Amino acid sequence: MLGGLIIEDEDFAIRTLKRINYYRLNAYGLSLKQNDPYHPGITFNQIYALYEFDHRFRYLIMEMTEQVEIAFRTHIAYHIAHSYGALGHLESVHFENPVYHEAFLVELNKEVRRSHEIFIKHHFEKYEGKIPIWVAVEVLSFGALSKLFSNLKNEDKNDIAKNNYRVPAIYLESWLKCLSYVRNICAHLKN
Repeated sequence: MLGGLIIEDEDFAIRTLKRINYYRLNAYGLSLKQNDPYHPGITFNQIYALYEFDHRFRYLIMEMTEQVEIAFRTHIAYHIAHSYGALGHLESVHFENPVYHEAFLVELNKEVRRSHEIFIKHHFEKYEGKIPIWVAVEVLSFGALSKLFSNLKNEDKNDIAKNNYRVPAIYLESWLKCLSYVRNICAHLKN
């Protein structure tokens, strides 16, 4: 017993702690403590089960958000390309707030410069670095994509929301912000 923690299988605990840092695993037991000692009956296996649940749950959420993210990238690229042309995302006239649009362009340029994707290299070599919207959406973070959507003109947001999700744009905008936030939490708390 360690601080009131029951260790049912010492070999299992040792093997686990050899591959999962003690402090990482210990964090899952903090809510099972009363000041310093654990609540009566708490086992190492219970703490490990919480760790495993968290690990699997985060990856399940990541898988589901990835499907939404891929579809949304497609929907926004399709709408902008068909409404304003391949480079329509570069023109602030198609957006509500020119200051936000300028911030988007800075973010896009940063991501394009950082990217080692073959399709980015292809567009620099073959098209003088002109990145069409269907390429741009693939290098943007989900958060940047959500902000791009939020800054579209209302009629564009409503069209994307209605035609692809059958909801008002205000709901889609809120959902995208939430998904971006949840996805980032899952991505940055890796085991």
